[in-house]
Amino acid sequence: MKKYLGNNCTVQMITYERSIKSLVQEKAALHDREVKEEAFFIGDLGDIIAKYQVWKETLPRVMPFYAVKCNDDYAVLKLLSDIGVNFDCASKAEIMKVLDLGVDPSRIIYANPCKQNSFTLTVNVIAKRVVTKEKTNDDDPVDTQGPVMMYYVNDGVYGSFNCLLFDHAKVEVSTLQESDERSYSSSIWGPTCDGLDCILEDCPLPELRVGHWLFFRDMGAYTMSAASTFNGMPPPQKYYFCEQDQWNMVYPERVRKSSYIQKIPFMMTGHLVDEAHDFADEIFGTSPAAEALVGSPYGF
Repeated sequence: MKKYLGNNCTVQMITYERSIKSLVQEKAALHDREVKEEAFFIGDLGDIIAKYQVWKETLPRVMPFYAVKCNDDYAVLKLLSDIGVNFDCASKAEIMKVLDLGVDPSRIIYANPCKQNSFTLTVNVIAKRVVTKEKTNDDDPVDTQGPVMMYYVNDGVYGSFNCLLFDHAKVEVSTLQESDERSYSSSIWGPTCDGLDCILEDCPLPELRVGHWLFFRDMGAYTMSAASTFNGMPPPQKYYFCEQDQWNMVYPERVRKSSYIQKIPFMMTGHLVDEAHDFADEIFGTSPAAEALVGSPYGF
């Protein structure tokens, strides 16, 4: 089940506990079927709701203000505005973006709020190099004597990993492969030819092939907001999910009033106009209008 949040943004409802890895696998399989190798984000909107609840319970007298510049994604801003969070805007463009959500100007100030990292970035291996390195430690479980893997992925420091340059952030990589596979000393690089475009210089990974997927947790704040399309690399696609119970805390389900028409019976074509009138009267009751429409037995 999906819910519409506005601005062509849909949110997948989760009705049972699922891991980030299983969600990544689901979307990666979708990209593989559609022969799409573009990187993508998975946004856990329920995590934002949960963190806001913790804030309110722990600091009930302190009103949080969210820095739009750290992640101005529509779904994030829309959810925060509906929860009741205020905003820290640093430019006219940011102010207009928040006002367009229907946020009252009194909820916008300049302040330093907390970050949120509810997004997981998934990248695709687009190239691979193998080099040789001498073994220095016989007890090392990672094979450093055999091939050393250099993987090139379709996002880098000029894109979503700009936090490595600007904020000196540290990232951790995960794979969809089984954890008991043999590991090799590996490095991960962005898609450009720039020697600065290094995501991880040395990390143990199972052997991967071109087309395999890697994912990085906690890639929400100060990532996509400062990303560029250098070298023509497109921005990652975004998928959103939220646990149903958490969604209902913010957007309670509206119970629709049941219609007085319990069932519309089957009607064969070819009836006369008078028969159509009788059929409509049987279902809806006699119309007070003398000139009822007969083009449709339902009156429209």
